[in-house]
Amino acid sequence: MAKNTGGARRDTAKAKSLLSKMKRVGKQAGLGAHGKAVHPKVASTVVKYSVNVCDNHVWKGRGQETTITVDNSTTAEELKTTISKQFNYNRPIVIKIPLFGDGRPGSPGSPGSPMGRRTFTSGGSAFANMLMDQDEAEEIRSTADLKAALKKWSEESHRRRRRRVEVIRGEILVTLASTVPKERVAALNRIWELVQRESNMHACDDHMLDCVKLALRDEDWDVGGAAARVVWKLGEHPQINKKLAVSDAPQLLLNNLMKRTKNKDGAEDGAHDFYYRHNIGALLSLASSTFIRNLLTDHCTVLLELCCRSSHMETLKTASEGLCIILATSRAARKTIAGTKRIHRLANLMKSDNTYVVLSAAASISTFARSKVDRKLVGGTDVLDLFHATLQTARWCVEELHATKELFSQASKKKLGASPDDLASRILEYSSISLWGFASILLRDDKVHDLLQEGLDSVKDLVELAGYNDDSRVHSTVTTACSGALSVLSFKLAQSFTKIPNIIPRVIDILINSKDSGTAEEMSFTFANLCASQPPELTAIMGGDGEGERGYDKIFDLMKRWVQRAEIDKKAISVLKNLSCALMWCMDREDKVKLEHLQSVIQLLTVRSKGVLMNVSSTIWCLARNEWNRNTMGKLFAMNGLYQVLCGNSDLELKERLMGAIWLMVCNKKNAVRLAMLGGLNTLSSFLNFDNTACYMPLKTLSICVLYELQRNEDIFSLMKQVDIESSIMSTLQSKHITPYMHVQCAGLMFFMSKDIESRERFQKIGGKFYLEDLFARMILKDNIEVQVLGVFGVTTLAMDVESKRHFGKTGCIKGMAALLDSTEITHDDHVKVLHGFLNLSQDTVNQREISKHILLKLTNLARLGEKGGLKSEFSASILSNLSNNGDCRADMYKLHLAQCSSAVSKTMQEEEKKLLEQNGGEPLSEAKKEIAEAESVKTVRLALGRVRARINRKVTGLWEDEPVEIDVVERVEEYNRKNDRGGFVAKRRASMSAGGAGGTGSNNLSQGSLSSASMTNRKPSTFDTPAPLPTTPKMSDTNHTFSSTGRRPKTAPALTGGAVTTSSMAASLKARNNVLSPLRSSHRVGPVGRLGSEQTEEGENRWRPPIVSYTKSLNTFESSKSAGGPGGESEKEAADDGEEKKEEPKEGPRRTNQNISGAKYSLILQPPVPYNRITFNTNKYMKGESKVKIAPTPVKLVMWKKVEDSVIGHGLFDHFISDEGETLFFYHTSSIVCEALEPGPYPTPIVPLRLVHTLQAGLPKPRTPKGPTEEEKDIAPAYIPHLPTCPLIDKHYIPLCSLATKAALRTMKPSLDQIRSANMFGAIPIEPIKFIAEMEPEILSETEEEVEVVAEVVVEKEPWDITKSLFGDRRQLSDSRDFYNTPKVIKRALEADFNRMLSEPRIAKLIAKEDSGVKSGESVETELKEIKEALEPLYETMMDAFEYYCLLSNNQTRNCFVMGELSFTRFCNDCKMVDSKLSSEGCQQAFIAVNVETNKKSQESKLNDDKCLMRMEFIEILIRFAITKYKEEAGADISEAVGLLVKRNLIPHIPPMGKVDSDDFRRDRLYNEGSETVFTSHKRVLKLVYKKYKDMLKVAGTPLFSIPEWMLLLKESGLVGDKDDGDFTAREAMLCFFKSRMCVVDEVKSRHKYISLTYTDFLEALGRVADVVSIPTNEDMEVLGAQNMCDYREKIRVLSASKQEGGGLGSEEKSRLLERRPSSDFLTPSERPLSEKVDKLIQLMIGGLGLRSKGLLSFENQQVKLVGKYLVQDQWLVQ
Repeated sequence: MAKNTGGARRDTAKAKSLLSKMKRVGKQAGLGAHGKAVHPKVASTVVKYSVNVCDNHVWKGRGQETTITVDNSTTAEELKTTISKQFNYNRPIVIKIPLFGDGRPGSPGSPGSPMGRRTFTSGGSAFANMLMDQDEAEEIRSTADLKAALKKWSEESHRRRRRRVEVIRGEILVTLASTVPKERVAALNRIWELVQRESNMHACDDHMLDCVKLALRDEDWDVGGAAARVVWKLGEHPQINKKLAVSDAPQLLLNNLMKRTKNKDGAEDGAHDFYYRHNIGALLSLASSTFIRNLLTDHCTVLLELCCRSSHMETLKTASEGLCIILATSRAARKTIAGTKRIHRLANLMKSDNTYVVLSAAASISTFARSKVDRKLVGGTDVLDLFHATLQTARWCVEELHATKELFSQASKKKLGASPDDLASRILEYSSISLWGFASILLRDDKVHDLLQEGLDSVKDLVELAGYNDDSRVHSTVTTACSGALSVLSFKLAQSFTKIPNIIPRVIDILINSKDSGTAEEMSFTFANLCASQPPELTAIMGGDGEGERGYDKIFDLMKRWVQRAEIDKKAISVLKNLSCALMWCMDREDKVKLEHLQSVIQLLTVRSKGVLMNVSSTIWCLARNEWNRNTMGKLFAMNGLYQVLCGNSDLELKERLMGAIWLMVCNKKNAVRLAMLGGLNTLSSFLNFDNTACYMPLKTLSICVLYELQRNEDIFSLMKQVDIESSIMSTLQSKHITPYMHVQCAGLMFFMSKDIESRERFQKIGGKFYLEDLFARMILKDNIEVQVLGVFGVTTLAMDVESKRHFGKTGCIKGMAALLDSTEITHDDHVKVLHGFLNLSQDTVNQREISKHILLKLTNLARLGEKGGLKSEFSASILSNLSNNGDCRADMYKLHLAQCSSAVSKTMQEEEKKLLEQNGGEPLSEAKKEIAEAESVKTVRLALGRVRARINRKVTGLWEDEPVEIDVVERVEEYNRKNDRGGFVAKRRASMSAGGAGGTGSNNLSQGSLSSASMTNRKPSTFDTPAPLPTTPKMSDTNHTFSSTGRRPKTAPALTGGAVTTSSMAASLKARNNVLSPLRSSHRVGPVGRLGSEQTEEGENRWRPPIVSYTKSLNTFESSKSAGGPGGESEKEAADDGEEKKEEPKEGPRRTNQNISGAKYSLILQPPVPYNRITFNTNKYMKGESKVKIAPTPVKLVMWKKVEDSVIGHGLFDHFISDEGETLFFYHTSSIVCEALEPGPYPTPIVPLRLVHTLQAGLPKPRTPKGPTEEEKDIAPAYIPHLPTCPLIDKHYIPLCSLATKAALRTMKPSLDQIRSANMFGAIPIEPIKFIAEMEPEILSETEEEVEVVAEVVVEKEPWDITKSLFGDRRQLSDSRDFYNTPKVIKRALEADFNRMLSEPRIAKLIAKEDSGVKSGESVETELKEIKEALEPLYETMMDAFEYYCLLSNNQTRNCFVMGELSFTRFCNDCKMVDSKLSSEGCQQAFIAVNVETNKKSQESKLNDDKCLMRMEFIEILIRFAITKYKEEAGADISEAVGLLVKRNLIPHIPPMGKVDSDDFRRDRLYNEGSETVFTSHKRVLKLVYKKYKDMLKVAGTPLFSIPEWMLLLKESGLVGDKDDGDFTAREAMLCFFKSRMCVVDEVKSRHKYISLTYTDFLEALGRVADVVSIPTNEDMEVLGAQNMCDYREKIRVLSASKQEGGGLGSEEKSRLLERRPSSDFLTPSERPLSEKVDKLIQLMIGGLGLRSKGLLSFENQQVKLVGKYLVQDQWLVQ
């Protein structure tokens, strides 16, 4: 192993050695020189050289030139021999290397240069500029000299070539200056050829570029076009591209392009297409610069205009590609195009014959459709035009692809590469994206219906494009984007889409065949929309016979496939969501569904996606509406899946959907049991324990509904009792967010749960004994009609109980029911229900007073309606009858009647007087007639009073039987007098009673039978039920009742005589008047009088036939007898309880009655079965015959006695009852209650949620809101950005020398264009031969002094100093002014930026609108703001200087020193005399606080802006506020004029001189000169190192900056600024130097780093300013102290200063002068000494100070500079 390793190493070393040899061989072969150590193979290589020999006598007119060839083996003797033969020399010759006179002094090639003797230069001809004096030329004496010359020539070949290019450049520049256009074009073409090669680019210096730019301004089309082509080519070079980008060339090119746009007729367009093409190409070649891109963005309409007007294909292609680049990379350009309403012109470009133009146009249009922000730019009628044009282009692409498909497949098999029709697929991609985006715009603008005006062909084409995935050349972008367009359009046009034949099957096929998730996602959305529209054929397609059955199968197969992909593809969930939504809408139309389909639906519950689960749960709800589906899904464990999802998901919206499905599922008993066994009761109980907030109310409501349904099952209810839900229900009812629907459901659940004793006791512990009564009473007081009506039902039902009835009177529900009765929002049936409730409450005394108080008048008016009022009149009359038994209520009735009578009397007297006046013809009455009128009036009054008395004396029922008194008092009185015969009435009454008694006889010979419910216990139709036809009900007088001895219910038997009871005459008269039957006060019935009550007559029930519900007889006897009419209790405790109830009744004295019942216990229950209607008769062996029994006071009394056998007394007078034991019993029933309470019917059962509104859902989940394409969409192709157009290829030589080089290289006189291009010979410079001069004898020529002087002048002459080429030259590129000074233009831009940023806060515009008179008179706020800006513009530079001055006054040496603090602001206000009678100091502080408020706290300005400091834009705002306060009145409320007055009167006169210093004065007078540059250049290395070191020292977020902290650190470490700030140079002066050295920055926010830091050039300027401020000694001063350098001088000054302070050793006056600060060191005092001298010493002092700290070394990163020698001496830093 070791051996192999060693061999490998040897091989590696050998390979390296060989590689080294090969490199040396190549180097030596290329240079043609001989090194000292040459490989033998290399030495044997022959290298040939071309030598140009000139006879040295040629300049005397006798010489000649010749060219010979030598190689590296040629000796000097052989060369001399060859030359002698050529020149016919006859004596020994001398060969020299000639000297030329075109070098600068000290440069190679010049006589004074050390290498001048070995330098070879080229000129226009071989020896054109050869010096006449060749005495100093180097002579070739030996072969070694010859080989050395050849080697040197090889090494300097590049320099010779460079000089030859310089010569060509000079010739071109001369030609460019010609006045002949053709010559200028030729010169530009030569430049074009010259720059074809990289090695020639050095010729394109700034002067050359200036000449080319000058040619761009040429009015000649050919010259301008040629110049643009040159710029185009130069723009492809990175370095020159940067120079051109910052020059005025881009603007010139743009101006040239605008020539076409300015020419409306376009007459010359066809002749100069190349001109525009070259200008476009040149401008685009510079587009890599941000400035150029912004320029193109601002003028993108120029490119669009050129695209629309040009017919030249190449020009059109270049312009369209450029436009595409700009639109794809700049939204501002898209906004500009959209703002000019020219987007539709892009559609015309897609009709071009050039495919590349169509591609660029399609890609450009797609940029407006890619994002939501860009789509906002498009609107109006352009959208439809663009949509149709893009669709037409897409159709053309498909046709092209179809036509070339076979060709492409053959090319693919042969591997021939891409076919030409690839462009069609690219165009199709971007057209599809545009279709998607424009469809989104149509939907946004609600113009999708306009798309159908031309039919459905567009939709059909989109469907075909969405399914076009069988061509490998077509990207998935096409199908995805077209599917997206369909999905957007189908959102509104789904109904119209269904008119396309077989569109749904086609969509399903596309979904099945889709190859990418993007297409499937969008197409599934289309499918969901189509299904949501529910076309008639949907059932046949999806769930019908034959083919339709496979529709569901396909969908379920698709869903299974995407379920498997859900883990690896994020869009799979979206596809499943859309498919499940479509499935839901399909199932909504189905009834009974197949088992396998139900199973597939239930399996979807395993998908963990909210959207999918919502759709699936809704689908299950739709299916569960069918009982078979509901039962089958329960068997398929659908309940398990629903419950598992319900428990495993926290989304409330999903839980609500799931609860709706669960509710409908539990309507099946088995499913209900499944839910209970799964633990659903605990889950539902936990839902009820959620907070009573609005967000949880729907879920809690549905939980109540499910529990409401579950409680119907007794087994489940037994489980419910084990779960504490009572407290949750009660807590929910107390929530302020409870809905009416929830209120109703909670009330129903509580009502049914209260039937259970345990649940009732739990409720009572929480809500008290009357919790249910309180619930329904509160429901009546709600503001929802449904809740109120259900509350009335609950009150009506619970009022059947006496205690509940009395409690309702205390809850205030009577008042609520009264308000409900007056409401016009409820229906007639609801009014009846309310009256029913009042009837059931009207049996209690306290309730009677409340009812009379609130609705007496209403009841009276309803009772008067008679039969017209229907049930409302019947109930009202019945309620009034109950109220009439209450004395307080009767008083209210009398008061009401008296009020009605009084108003009637007054009205009658007025009518009488009016009648007499009419009879008198309207004339005044005479005295006699007045007396007659008075008598008539008195008579009328008496009659009216008589009518009142008659009404008062009548029975109470008469108060509402008749109509009001107002009808006719006289007629009423007369009618009463006619009816005053009471004797006749009594006789009729007795006759009626006799007839009734005769017809009421019964017999005991009939067979016994049970008492039927139809006769005794029949419930009349309820007011809370739908009225139904009533069966014929026999009256009590028509039947005889018998009782069985077994305790069963009583039976009836027909009477012996079938005569009916004759109605009274009053009832007949009432009926005749179509009035309602009014019950008598002494009558009794169950329910109201009329069809709902037990009796319809006013007399009520027959007292001898009580409404017995049940009858039992017990043979047991008791020790004590119970009172008749007492409760039917069986113990003393029950009797005691009933006794307590009776204590509440009016206390009447005990009464005794006789009972003749032999020892038995009889229990009877009357209708209604309330406690006081439960009667018990107790007898024993001691109670025989007549005995006295105490009877407690009760509203109901029942007397029972047994008929004596064989007794005929009273036979046939009264009804009798025969029991099963054969006993004949008689009953007599009396009651103080006129109308008993009536059962309202059973409580409504829970609803089955067959409608979505029952589940609190507005509808089935809709498909998601359609979306357009987005920039983040990964399934669509990115924006198309064409490559920058390349300059056209050169087709011929324009430089003759290059043509010669080509011919020589290719060895042919007529090379072809392909040969030239393949050899890259354009711009090639031929190899210059070696130049020797030969002469027979050396000839020495004498030189005169004048010639030497001339030569010296040539050598010394130098170019004038140019700032652009100096050390300060980069300032033009780096500064915002693009100049060396702060120009007025940059000051204006800064004002624009600051002013606009100030206006970003709306408060200033509101302030101007409020204060300015011009705005109030109609002038716009924008106009006034423009005037304010114009007032600030002339003085804004001074304002910025003042702002910076007051910023640095805070002496804040951090990066926050560039804002004005509160103390500096106060100083500013004091200096500028801002405070006066109009503006107080407090007002200044308030303005300071106001301008520091930022509306948008997240903006960039807010992040940078300190709320306690001012930035430039806030400084402007505060000046505007000061101007309004101080000068508004004087300026006539013109704010702009007020601002001008503030600037002139306060700022300009009072700003300190230091705040007005112009930064450019120092630059102009002191800095920009050659001396300063020389000094800085001499210290360049160390200054660069210092700048980089301190810039990198305190980084800001990782970004190195040279800001105030770094500047002050440098000055302190170098010793220029002391810690105590009391030296020669203070910290404030240092900060002032920093501030003044920065160039003006336009945007202080966006360019914040630039604003607070110094560039390297700024750093040099700051050093120069410091040099002028610091006392820099002169050379004489340093000699006086004997200082070796500046650090030594500073140390000696310190020693001298210390000796002076101690009081001795002052020395001479000269030394005292040195301690004083020089007058010129003041910032405002001009300096007389050159800056170069002072800054040189300052740099020595600064660098020396740094060296003292670092032991004579200055290091940073991997750089290190020794300072000893130039800045320090060895002893200085050793002492330190």
